[in-house]
Amino acid sequence: MTSACPRCQYDLTGLPEIHTCPECGFQYDFKARTIVFSEPKRKEIFWFIMLVAFTTVIFFDLLRRGIRPGDWPMALMYVANAIGAAFALLRPLPPRRFMSIDSAGLQFDPPIKGIMAIPWQEFGEAKPSWADGSLLIFGKDGHKIVRCAIGNAINIKQVRALVIELNGIARGCRDEGGNGAT
Repeated sequence: MTSACPRCQYDLTGLPEIHTCPECGFQYDFKARTIVFSEPKRKEIFWFIMLVAFTTVIFFDLLRRGIRPGDWPMALMYVANAIGAAFALLRPLPPRRFMSIDSAGLQFDPPIKGIMAIPWQEFGEAKPSWADGSLLIFGKDGHKIVRCAIGNAINIKQVRALVIELNGIARGCRDEGGNGAT
């Protein structure tokens, strides 16, 4: 069992198993399983820097040689590419998202499109999205409740294992008529 807050890593030693972190306000449950998904893509920053560097070198090479009339479209493309990459670098990274699986259902922090929790009574089925590795959660009536973009943090094999786990917990909840367990 961990003794650190899943969100801010504050030491929670000595506090109850189900409580609110005094540092950041995250409601944790050490009996629950917390999954970090939608990690900011740090790898993309490296490639954007490489793209800006490459584009800048090519553009200045064009300037050094002298831009001929036929080079302007290419030069403008390089400038637009560098400006777009710079804007992408300046954009703030998305926040880390958490999904907790406990006896009440699924809880999301921060909420996904306004949905903070899905109780097991409303949970129908989880499925992987083969297109992008997301976790799709459907209600009992078959409509999609939420799409969790967890492909950044875990691979498709782990998504499939999570789908099996969630569907098993929900099935156990329905069979027992009570709460699921992790």
